[in-house]
Amino acid sequence: MRFSFREVALLNEIRPSTIRDSHVKTVTELVDLYFPYVRPTDKKQLSPFNPFNPSQRNLSERLTPWEARKKGLELHKAIECYFNGEFTKISYDNTSKEWKQFLAFLDNERILSFQAEMTLESTEHMMRGRADLVTHEPFEKFGMIDFKRSDRISNEYDTDYGYYPTGMLTNFNLKNNEYTRNTLKLNLYRAMLEREGHSVESMRIVYFHPNLENYKVVEIKRMEAVTNAILEDQMRVFNAELMERWNKFLSSLLEEH
Repeated sequence: MRFSFREVALLNEIRPSTIRDSHVKTVTELVDLYFPYVRPTDKKQLSPFNPFNPSQRNLSERLTPWEARKKGLELHKAIECYFNGEFTKISYDNTSKEWKQFLAFLDNERILSFQAEMTLESTEHMMRGRADLVTHEPFEKFGMIDFKRSDRISNEYDTDYGYYPTGMLTNFNLKNNEYTRNTLKLNLYRAMLEREGHSVESMRIVYFHPNLENYKVVEIKRMEAVTNAILEDQMRVFNAELMERWNKFLSSLLEEH
């Protein structure tokens, strides 16, 4: 049964950001630091599945990468409005297959307490991000859900696009693919929430797309070692930047005298 918004208890009010420093990095920017950007044209050439090849798509879904991205952003916004009860702001086609998949997902899930687009941040690591959906599960457990409009269901066995991880992540056997990036992002969100004293029970990516018969759910595993390594590296970099800025400040004071 789809839940009634009159019965939903939000986890908390929309949380304003407390970080005002221009050196703060988003979770996406942080992951991109370790995985050089892979252009869509590179993905097209390296992946056995070519999402830009019309022969591998339904006729109605021959979208350019930019059109597909626009559709994805529109669906994300519609889902956010839905969870916030702002139904009049939803402009997404409610007859589309992917929207019906989203409603079917809600019918099959027992989501009673949640926060859509929750802002998560760590002043300790100068890092912030926004989780698509954080759910409050029984026994004080939390869950994280990332929504994607895609028929390319990523997993850890996906083709490696090359451009191997840089920095200290070279010590880990990681592929540079969408699964790794998505997994690291969710794990960094998880780490920020758990550092606030909460326990995250599950992390999932839910896929909606006209080419899919039904929505698909991918369970995301915990990556403690890699996540902690990224956090420690980010703290080290931030402390070094902080010390450099402090030394410049002291130098300016000495010059004045």
